Amino acid sequence: MVHEVLNPVEMPHWPIERTMQHYFGCHTDIIVCGHTHVEDIQRYDDVWVINPGSPTYPRNLQAQPGTVGILRLEEGHRADVTIYDLKTLQSYPALTIRL
Repeated sequence: MVHEVLNPVEMPHWPIERTMQHYFGCHTDIIVCGHTHVEDIQRYDDVWVINPGSPTYPRNLQAQPGTVGILRLEEGHRADVTIYDLKTLQSYPALTIRL
């Protein structure tokens, strides 16, 4: 878990490998971050980057119910991630992924 992951598509001089080396010193399969407060799940090469958004200050706009993420890890290196909207308590179908 880190505060910010630079988007390697927007910043090609900072690829995902550089982020992993900078924060962890090695390869990782999943990185959880939250700097932007915008819920998102992206895959860069073989690394998943999960931003659950913000439960109280979504999208850096105003204090209100926002989003949370649930990451379930299973034996055998399987994982599920789901982002939930706290206003409706519903999941975002586009942000429900089996890793």
